[in-house]
Amino acid sequence: MQRSPCVFRVASSLCTMRVRSRSALKRFNPKQAREAQAEKNEARRILDSGPVDLESLQLAYPPRTAPEFVLKNGWCPPPESKPDLPFQVARTGKGGFIPVYRDIKNGRTRTVTIVKKATGDMKAFTSDLSKVCQGNKVEARGGELRIEGDHATNVKRWLSGLGF
Repeated sequence: MQRSPCVFRVASSLCTMRVRSRSALKRFNPKQAREAQAEKNEARRILDSGPVDLESLQLAYPPRTAPEFVLKNGWCPPPESKPDLPFQVARTGKGGFIPVYRDIKNGRTRTVTIVKKATGDMKAFTSDLSKVCQGNKVEARGGELRIEGDHATNVKRWLSGLGF
């Protein structure tokens, strides 16, 4: 049985299409993708390591008091008097929370900590804030401070210890 040239061309074009799709699959290697994701997760774990021992840091403004109690959502009662510091962080109007937020970007692969409502000597505030956030750079953008990584818990602990 002999094939007609027309049928052979169709079969050869299908084979070519299969080869092209196989080469596309070779470019995406699932094992390499898993390894790359594991490396990203490890870097994120190192960047977002657990709670910082605030007493061991060489801070210009160390925490003075510990809050009486802290609820699960991070709320603690505001102090009776404001601390005498060169910078101030006002609480939110509704609920009285410390204005520290966690912003998750890029499909849950990048975390940024945001501090709002800070006024006063920003240079002194950002230098100590950088130490609390394990040396990460603090950027001032549009009235808010942004820190790369998930440091919201440590920043809230430090600010509540200062008396805000």
